[in-house]
Amino acid sequence: MDLSPEKQLLLLCSRTYMSEEVIQKVKDILRPDLDWDRFIEDSCKHGVAPLIYLNFRKIDSELDVIPNQVLLRLKSAYYSNLRYNTLLFRELKKILDAFKSEGIQVIVLKGAALAELIYKNIALRPMSDIDILVKRKDLPTVDRILSQLQYSSSSYTPPSSQWHVKGWVEHIPPYVKIDDITIRVEIHLDIATHYEANIRAIDSSRAWENALPATIAGIDNVLVLPLEELLIRLCLHASKHIYSGREGILMWWCDIAEVEKSYRGKIDWEYITRISKEYRIQAPVYHSLNFAREWLDAVIPENVLRELKPPLLIISVEDFSRAIIEGRQYLQAWVKSQASFLGTVDGISNKLRCTFRILFPTKEFMMHRYFLKRPILVYLYYPVRFFTGLRALCQLISGYTKALYQLFNRRFKRTLLR
Repeated sequence: MDLSPEKQLLLLCSRTYMSEEVIQKVKDILRPDLDWDRFIEDSCKHGVAPLIYLNFRKIDSELDVIPNQVLLRLKSAYYSNLRYNTLLFRELKKILDAFKSEGIQVIVLKGAALAELIYKNIALRPMSDIDILVKRKDLPTVDRILSQLQYSSSSYTPPSSQWHVKGWVEHIPPYVKIDDITIRVEIHLDIATHYEANIRAIDSSRAWENALPATIAGIDNVLVLPLEELLIRLCLHASKHIYSGREGILMWWCDIAEVEKSYRGKIDWEYITRISKEYRIQAPVYHSLNFAREWLDAVIPENVLRELKPPLLIISVEDFSRAIIEGRQYLQAWVKSQASFLGTVDGISNKLRCTFRILFPTKEFMMHRYFLKRPILVYLYYPVRFFTGLRALCQLISGYTKALYQLFNRRFKRTLLR
């Protein structure tokens, strides 16, 4: 895939450590006439501006070729993120203290755990909210504690609703508090869910049994995910956006690459492969690990990728990369992912029932998915969802038609040449 110098620079600098080979590639690309406005825009959109500022500061001390205005804008992004994350970690400390005093076990997920344990600098990993995994039995207590901390739920659906405890959504509706900043806390019940990953919810029992103690936000013995569950979850979270026809954020794949680099030689790849096959999530795990290897220098064993790669990919490797690097949207990937899921469902009647539920989910799910405050608005979103799916299906059919035409056209030309 041909990339502009700006895109190449983005990928090369989106890491905590640059080898001498990578530094030389960066030096070969750097020149004053790059489209710096577009580069900074992409850096901020992909959540990697702080990382790039850190690396540019080191390189520019040697070369002095990066415009001062560029460095100042990246520096501003770095310190803005530092200020925002400092406020989030201050709030996370209050939450963890409150849970600890009530004897509630939690696992800190995503940004907060990654910023402290993997990036080792909270300024380098942007966060939009606080993500915490809890046990279902603790939901009422968690709800009470967050209410006492002045948080309010963003949905009318009670957190104890059966909808939220059956593994159909990744987290219950966010809790929100307006302070110096708007703080969102997302309470998760599963590592991955049926709807988001097109699988049955992954059993979280091993994550709880093997959770690792860590110091987060100054609180000792906070639990974080075991290494393998962490990687699986990062892969699913990153790829689900591509499969649902949305753009990918490069930062999510940087997370995967940085975890691999931090624990190189300690990852149980056999376990990751086995769990991926058991839950039929080979495609998203393969795509995410392969991208981290190809573009971010993660070391993923060749035999692992070979084992994970399914015979039929939901989206091609090149299109998957384009969705991340170039911001392409592939709505037809959503149709393929749903079709792939239906292929795992036994019986015609069950397939029809699941198809109806995909197109017309329950009111509670629609409220959660589109963050609706008023139930009456749900009925306006059903047509939107249906026609979005229909448009994606038309794109998929059009793509297959073009591919078949090109195939037959090539064969016809070869026949004439004979």
